[in-house]
Amino acid sequence: MLLDDEGLEHLAQRFNHVFRPHWSSLQGRADQRSGRRALAPGRNLTQVFGERDATRRMAAIRDLYAEDAVLFEPHASAEGHAAISDAVTALLQSLPPALVFTATGRAVGHHGVARLRWQSAPPHGMAAVTGTDVAHIADNKIHALYVFVDPASD
Repeated sequence: MLLDDEGLEHLAQRFNHVFRPHWSSLQGRADQRSGRRALAPGRNLTQVFGERDATRRMAAIRDLYAEDAVLFEPHASAEGHAAISDAVTALLQSLPPALVFTATGRAVGHHGVARLRWQSAPPHGMAAVTGTDVAHIADNKIHALYVFVDPASD
């Protein structure tokens, strides 16, 4: 079924009407009940994977991750705040300092699971690596983060 511009607009409005309310916990808005800032998946990219200062990174991990959170990377896993910080330290030490992690689109999610596509590139440069993070979120904390790295293009 092909849709004209009016049909596509109607579909987009319907999609936003149905799904947008479920995304409120993913957009960084204030939590009305507790006054806390809601979890924004992009903060994980900038404040954890983009933070080379270990003290600031650990503060962000404590803020964003549950104490028993697990980071699942393609070839390893790390459980708990200290282990996650150590894994990120090892990753950042393996990358040129000019590479920066940025989101390549908006986070999407529902029912406590969110996905965020990302890239690592020099500022205003071509991506050296791309991937997708999938997070299980409960009580406004990341409980599990699955990192999927896209295969290199030929």
